[in-house]
Amino acid sequence: MNKKEKVFFEKLFCMSIHSKAEINSLLRVKYRIDLPLTNKNNDFFIKENYTFNYNYQRFDSQLNYNDYVSNFYNINDIHSKTIFTNCGMSSIFCVLYAISRIGNYKVVYEKDTYFETQKIIKSLNLNHGKKIIYYDTISDNFNFDSNVNNKIIIIDTTCYHSYDFKEFITKLLNNNNFVIAVRSHVKLDMLGLEYAFLGSTTFFLSDKTNKTQLNNYKKIIYNTINIGGNIGVIASEKCIFPLLNNIDFIKLNDYRIRRIKFNNKYFYEKNNENKCLTLHNHNLFLTLITNTNNIQELIDIVKSIAINSKGLCYYSSSFGFDYIALDTYFDFCSKKNTIRISIGDVSKKVLNDFIDYFKENLNGKI
Repeated sequence: MNKKEKVFFEKLFCMSIHSKAEINSLLRVKYRIDLPLTNKNNDFFIKENYTFNYNYQRFDSQLNYNDYVSNFYNINDIHSKTIFTNCGMSSIFCVLYAISRIGNYKVVYEKDTYFETQKIIKSLNLNHGKKIIYYDTISDNFNFDSNVNNKIIIIDTTCYHSYDFKEFITKLLNNNNFVIAVRSHVKLDMLGLEYAFLGSTTFFLSDKTNKTQLNNYKKIIYNTINIGGNIGVIASEKCIFPLLNNIDFIKLNDYRIRRIKFNNKYFYEKNNENKCLTLHNHNLFLTLITNTNNIQELIDIVKSIAINSKGLCYYSSSFGFDYIALDTYFDFCSKKNTIRISIGDVSKKVLNDFIDYFKENLNGKI
């Protein structure tokens, strides 16, 4: 870092920081300066065993970790290939588009699969031909059980810690399935910082794969990488969260995710007399049906609740934060617009204070 950059940072960090967004912005700025895009030999990445494959051609710029699958998914001695994208939806789109280009396939999924994923499947007309199973962990019907054989299976692993999939993926591979794990790393893998946008696609091949299947799967892998390059969504090193491939951090993050899920269950148990409140299967958030289904009215209600809470909760989309987040959410099961309550990695005191606030101001009153 040169003298000008150091002065710049001294000024930045002397500023009063009043919001989470400002903290994240500073982190991203620092990251871009510390890790220039064109520097392949940055010491940080050498120490952390990162390698880069690119010759200034977009589809050659995929990042590869050494031992990524072993470290992140805790799966060893498996044939796999991972590519990284600039977000989870980019990974999903590239995989589905690649599949749509090599033949006729019907993607089967639950009705409460993430809405953007459903839009992609429908837009690509993946509704006839050989069956592909799409498991989305955001669905209330997802569970770690499947007796499917000889199929292409896509799993969006975003809503669980990566280690939770070891037995599930291993079982699917033993049944000679081609498993494609897609993931957004922003939600649960970055301590709630939203440090950078990053998605990944990991292809798992079974030892039982025959030659015909292998040739078909190679086309999917190649097309996925090629499409990602063509539309410019393959990740660069500035997308990387520094500890993403660190085993100690991954294990620590497991405890954090379990605490978040415990907090959501605890909140539900203290309010389960409210029949309009639903705790979803992944335990990352709850939804509350109110007296209105008008989305703008709900947004206004959520903003008012957040402001009046005096810092107990914030109006913020998504989940997995280190604070309590409220936003609006269309629940495919109830077919209603709802208020989403995402209890994050917060202390017992903060959680109990919010429970009191909820009972006094929200429970049965909106």
